[in-house]
Amino acid sequence: MKKGIWWIVIICFVFLLTACGSNATSENTNTDSNTPESTVIDSEESPEEQSSENATEQEEKNVTEENEKKNKESQQPTEKLTAKSILEQAAEVMADISSFALELESIRESSDLGQTTTTIQLEMNYEEPMTMHQVITTQSPDMPDGSIEMYLATNGVFMYEKSQSMWFKLPEQAQSQGNLTFDPRGQTNHTLDFIDDYQLEETSDTYILTLTGNTDRYKQYVADELSTINQDIATSLTFDDYSELVLDSFTMKIVIDKNTMYQREYFYEYRIKYDAIESTETYERITMKFDKINEIDPITVPEDIVQSAQSF
Repeated sequence: MKKGIWWIVIICFVFLLTACGSNATSENTNTDSNTPESTVIDSEESPEEQSSENATEQEEKNVTEENEKKNKESQQPTEKLTAKSILEQAAEVMADISSFALELESIRESSDLGQTTTTIQLEMNYEEPMTMHQVITTQSPDMPDGSIEMYLATNGVFMYEKSQSMWFKLPEQAQSQGNLTFDPRGQTNHTLDFIDDYQLEETSDTYILTLTGNTDRYKQYVADELSTINQDIATSLTFDDYSELVLDSFTMKIVIDKNTMYQREYFYEYRIKYDAIESTETYERITMKFDKINEIDPITVPEDIVQSAQSF
């Protein structure tokens, strides 16, 4: 129904019919058809006017009802959305992505390493079939800065060794290790384990889901994340060791784009104590930012790298 009101104006033309008669006065004066008559105009509305006003009032009522209906419809989706429905939609959408770019920053402080802080910055492109280009840099007060650049493509795995200023082609079995690389398609689904624990906030263009706690329910998740992202720690943690793991604090935050339902950011931090052999305390904060989802062209290894790479 188009907005607006059709106003109907009825213009009445009143015709006054007058007749001129004799002005003479006599005892035998008679009134006839030539005597002037006054035309009486009914002050009440004509049926046409009343009908028009009724139509206008109905039109105004319909417009008001239509606006109220649209307002309710515009508010309805937000009212129905919950952390659970948002995460489920995001997990379904992310499961179908074919490529993405990722920036990851990890900061860890560990008492057994002499309060060492390590910062890792990771850039990675991924596409089906699995192809990847990543650059990993590390900074530590007690060690020289390190940098690793790697290609994973259909023609093999190529890694740049900074200390030797040389590219190496890794053995074929190294290509299967690409499956250990962080994959957001399953990561979003993994967060559904705590679907009832999230607090939901909204900005103009994102949903922000946050959970905090220190219960044993989150301890398993932290251990799994250590196994997935920090392979060097994972080798020292077994299922039996989890009983010695004390989770002091844990926070996880997921940012989801409202328009696409893509996961844009993933953040978590925790503080743990581990008493299996000797008491150690670890704090870690990891931030991941996703970009260029489904926009990455197929990744190939530059020809000069292929030609110059030495077999490992």
